[in-house]
Amino acid sequence: CPGQATCMNDGSVTDAPYRIAFQTTQTPGHLALVCAASGVHWDLRDDLQVADLGCGRGYVANTLAAANPGWHVTGIDHSPVQIAEAKHMARQAGLDNVEFLEADLGALADAEFGRLPQFDVVMLHGVWTWVSDAVRDGIRKLMQHRLRPGGLVYVGYNAMPAAGADVVLQRLLRQLAGPKRQGISSVTAAERAMAQLRQLAIHLPLPRTAMLERLLNDPPLLEPAFVAHEFLTDHWRPVFHEELCGSLEPCKLEFVGSCNLFESLPGLLADPARDRLLQEATSGAARELLKDMCLPRSFRADVFVRGARRVDPIRALDSMVVAAVCALPEHSPVLDTGVSRAALPQAVWDTLRERLEQGPCTVA
Repeated sequence: CPGQATCMNDGSVTDAPYRIAFQTTQTPGHLALVCAASGVHWDLRDDLQVADLGCGRGYVANTLAAANPGWHVTGIDHSPVQIAEAKHMARQAGLDNVEFLEADLGALADAEFGRLPQFDVVMLHGVWTWVSDAVRDGIRKLMQHRLRPGGLVYVGYNAMPAAGADVVLQRLLRQLAGPKRQGISSVTAAERAMAQLRQLAIHLPLPRTAMLERLLNDPPLLEPAFVAHEFLTDHWRPVFHEELCGSLEPCKLEFVGSCNLFESLPGLLADPARDRLLQEATSGAARELLKDMCLPRSFRADVFVRGARRVDPIRALDSMVVAAVCALPEHSPVLDTGVSRAALPQAVWDTLRERLEQGPCTVA
């Protein structure tokens, strides 16, 4: 929308298209695996009610609806352009189990909340640390009143302390983009800021974060539209994991675990001395903070539950079904945690590959 204001009154970027991407961690099948590994019971049913808050162009919501015809998926976003595209995609695909609502969760009336379905899963990918306090309050209100007991919440967010290194970068990009509402689109403003950053970075002592390296790559590895949404909003505020837990506590949500399954195995993310610190942590919050200090990642993807029913994690994992969805390599895939690399012994991988090539099977 060239020539229009770059932001709404709440400071959110509205005139740049969201990036289309599918995060496998958002699939309820993966969420069920996170719950099992953490010893929390959750029913992965064929008739789930799923909400995608901040659904953007609807790619995730439409994909989940297409792959699971028994589910009903609701996508909610404040941008009419994105909602129009999401609805068009659903019509083109012939989907009748997905709906899209244009709504500002920060301004939704109680009666409008009451017209929403009762949800089994609520997803927020790239939302919480980019929106105003009013929108966060609306998200909490939705989960308090429309998330069923035993329901799951997925939150993908910028996490401290690693994301703190990009705070200065974000403020610099906003300054370089110039004041809002100067008759240029946010994409153009982001392009201008990225070009100026490349000229200035050599002279400035900026922390050499992964985000900065992607911006300085020739050509840049980030699209201007992504930079606009990521950094030109007024409300970009990374949070510590413990702060997020405190914010969601009024919704009666309990932390289940990270969508990065290797984080339940501290030996893969810490050397022996740090591993001992993790094992000796006196609380879950302290353990998660130590993990965040060990891992060089600025984005977390966490699962919460409204009412945790504890079970034996080994027995829960034993019942999970796994399948090969592509040709399996001859050698074990390598897991890169950011601080270590791990692979299965070849004999173990050979056995697993042979069994999976016969068809789906339980972990047991």
